Amino acid sequence: MSVELNLHKNEDKYGFAARAFELAEKYRDFRSLAALCNKDLVYPLDQNPYTTKIAEYVERFRDEFTDELYQWYIEHGIDLVLFYYTLVIHLTSRGITDVV
Repeated sequence: MSVELNLHKNEDKYGFAARAFELAEKYRDFRSLAALCNKDLVYPLDQNPYTTKIAEYVERFRDEFTDELYQWYIEHGIDLVLFYYTLVIHLTSRGITDVV
């Protein structure tokens, strides 16, 4: 079962965002991490407050996280963001890091 439930809908209201991220990381609930990282403004990326966190999770959890992240984007119709992250991963894997 996903920690996502209704937790991420109320974490800012009650100040639990950090705890929600902590629990999702601890239990490797990548679906919730994807939702938490995109709960506010998804695109443009420079305005998403979690862009850095997404990049950290991509590096730390690799496919486990990106599979859920991409699925979340597809389900929410966010093809442009999916394309961008695919491009970023492609470029950074080739040593080009100044892309965000």
